[in-house]
Amino acid sequence: MKIPICGHEYEIVYVDDFRGEAEKLIGRVLHGHHIIEIRDSLPQSQKIETILHEIGHCILWHQGHLGEELTSEAAVAAFANGLFNLGVGEFLLEKAKKEGKRG
Repeated sequence: MKIPICGHEYEIVYVDDFRGEAEKLIGRVLHGHHIIEIRDSLPQSQKIETILHEIGHCILWHQGHLGEELTSEAAVAAFANGLFNLGVGEFLLEKAKKEGKRG
């Protein structure tokens, strides 16, 4: 599934592992490839929140906030949780599915 973020199409890919990364890693962004990887074994609600978390990293990265306090894991997690509680994740996934069927 692809989703537009700041004018760039990112592909959301579900993975079984992160090729040698720590077990606690549940999602990550590969900015140079426009890919968001999400651990496939997560419950659906956690997948959605993790996608929002990684989208937060993408938005901040494209706005030039690299290595700043604004991009800390705690700040992005709070941002993602707020969006999750507003239902934004379900909306984005449904929108991406619909657009994928049209395209």
